[in-house]
Formats: sequence, C-alpha cells, structure tokens
Amino acid sequence: MFDAAGNLLISSITQTAGDIWDAGSELFNPANAAYIAGADATLRDPENGTVSRSFADFSKFNGLTTAPGYSFNSGLSAETPFYRITFSAAAVPEPATWAMMMLGFGLIGAVVRKDTRFAGAATA
Repeated sequence: MFDAAGNLLISSITQTAGDIWDAGSELFNPANAAYIAGADATLRDPENGTVSRSFADFSKFNGLTTAPGYSFNSGLSAETPFYRITFSAAAVPEPATWAMMMLGFGLIGAVVRKDTRFAGAATA
C-alpha cells in the first residue's frame, strides 16, 4: 500500500460479487441454507470439494424467501462492486512551513495586542 518513501500507492480496495467464494464444503441445496425460510442448516450435504471462487450458485437462490421474509434476488453480476474501502493520505507540512505559520500567527497576535493597547489609551 505504501512505497519505501511512505507514499500511498492505492486509493481504494474493492471486492466484487465475483469474489464471493465457495468453500466447497457442501452441495447447493436451498433446503439446507441458513438464510432461507423453512430451511434446516443442520442438514447440509457434504461436498468435500476444494475452495474456489464460484458466483454461479449464488443466483440459484433468486426468488426464494429469506428467513426475515424478503424475496431473495441478488441482482448482481460478477463485476458488481459490493464492498469498497476508499482512503486517502493528506500531505503533512514540512517543519519550515510550520515555523513560518507560527511566526505569522505571532506577528498577527502582536499587532492585535498593540492596537488594543492604543485603543485603550485613546479613550482614557
């Protein structure tokens, strides 16, 4: 994310729907899905497969009712971003810039204080 000089090399991390992965641990069976109404997640069918990126089975749940009562419809394509982290790094002023800024504030404060003393002496 950073180069050797500390500069930020990327500005965001995006995960697309196609990045959803299948652990290969069970067969596709809506009757055993934990988030489908009436399903029993304890009756999963072992697949004993390998971990892979598999977006195809996700759309097979479309039209089924979820446990909270919503109709499942992913409406996603494999390229649809569904998770994004965006960040930036602002430049930090150099020490000389800070010194000039503090000197400027000091001069402004001195001028304001001087004007206040003269204004008080004129009214007395």
